[in-house]
Amino acid sequence: MWKIPFYWVLVHIGMLGETLELQYTNLIEYNLYWDFWDSYTLWWIYLLVFEFIGGLINPDRLRKPLDEYHLKYGKLGWFIVHFVLIITMFLGGVYLGMKL
Repeated sequence: MWKIPFYWVLVHIGMLGETLELQYTNLIEYNLYWDFWDSYTLWWIYLLVFEFIGGLINPDRLRKPLDEYHLKYGKLGWFIVHFVLIITMFLGGVYLGMKL
């Protein structure tokens, strides 16, 4: 149940790093054929493909996922997920607002 929010946080952290690299280095350059949305989509595909491959290699009974207890409302994991999502969305909105 918490797999999607967990991956969502990882994707947002990756996109935050990518945006910072875009702004402050010459490592990334968007153009007509590759933009922010393409990177965001590819981050999702990348994580979900590795989740699928990991499921083929390591069955569910041998996996050691995060305990769902830590991600329930009021627990530290819940606050971390929401903090990262809110901050990255807010910073993304500010960034877009400054570009327009």
